[in-house]
Amino acid sequence: MINILKDEGGIKIAAKDRFFLNGTPKSFELVFPSILATIIDRATFLQSLGEINEAISSRWPCRLCVAFAIILVPFTLGLSLIPLHIVTKKTVEAAANVIEELNRTVLRVAGITLRLRTSWIEVDFIENSKTDSFFGKEKQD
Repeated sequence: MINILKDEGGIKIAAKDRFFLNGTPKSFELVFPSILATIIDRATFLQSLGEINEAISSRWPCRLCVAFAIILVPFTLGLSLIPLHIVTKKTVEAAANVIEELNRTVLRVAGITLRLRTSWIEVDFIENSKTDSFFGKEKQD
């Protein structure tokens, strides 16, 4: 599911898999919005999303850990969820670091940046010659 946010000039990449208790998804859709075709190469964009998904899925808590923590909630008054919270917090930090690195090295050059939200990724456009012509803005001399 791709939502184009016309008011903000951005695109939303939806989550694909399961969500953790705090709304963190296990992965995001590997989709290439056609609106980006003139701005960035399809393979580059999909590889960037794949790197983000890898950062998240490699740190995702295992099912046994989640089940164990949830089963122990009544006996620990919720304290058994603290390790899961720590793991998901580190997972979100790792994904944010990957996005920051991708923005700095690859995506900003193409004229876009990514921002991680709770359960989606936003694609924002940077004003430059590629995106100005894309949105129909003419250069003022």
